[in-house]
Amino acid sequence: MRAASGVSALFQERGDALVEESSGAQAPALPLHPGEFYQIAPGIPGAVSVRPTTQFMADLPRNFRDTLQARLSRFTGTAPPARALGGLVYAQVEDWLKGPPALRGLLPGLWQARLADPDFRASVAQNLQHHPEWAAALRSRGASKRNPKESP
Repeated sequence: MRAASGVSALFQERGDALVEESSGAQAPALPLHPGEFYQIAPGIPGAVSVRPTTQFMADLPRNFRDTLQARLSRFTGTAPPARALGGLVYAQVEDWLKGPPALRGLLPGLWQARLADPDFRASVAQNLQHHPEWAAALRSRGASKRNPKESP
C-alpha cells in the first residue's frame, strides 16, 4: 500500500480483500483479488486494474519486488499467547467504534466483556446512534444482570 500526494494505491499480492472508500458516500466495497491493483486520486474515482501502474512499481523498493518464500507452514498449529486487554476505555477505541460499518459489526463480539465496566457501558449507550450494532449487546448484558424471577 502506498499513500502520497493524495493518491492512494494498493496491490493485493495474495488472498482476497474488500476496498471500502472513506469518501463519505455509501459506495459498495470493491473486491480485490490476488494480483490486482487499486488506485484512487483526488477527483478520480477509485478503480481496480489487473496490473500496478508504472509509477507504483518505480516507487516500490527493490526488496519488495522479489517473491518471498511462504512462511505460513512455520506457524501452522502454533497459537500466539493471549494478552489481557487491560484497562481499555471508550476514548481509546472511540474511532474504531464509530468507524466503517464492516468493521463496527465485528467489535461487539470482541469487546462485549467491556460492558461490565460501568463507564464503558455508559459511553457505548450514550453514543449508540454512532454504533447501533451494540444495541443487542447492551440488551443481552442488561438481561443477564436481572433477577431471573423478575419479568422482562
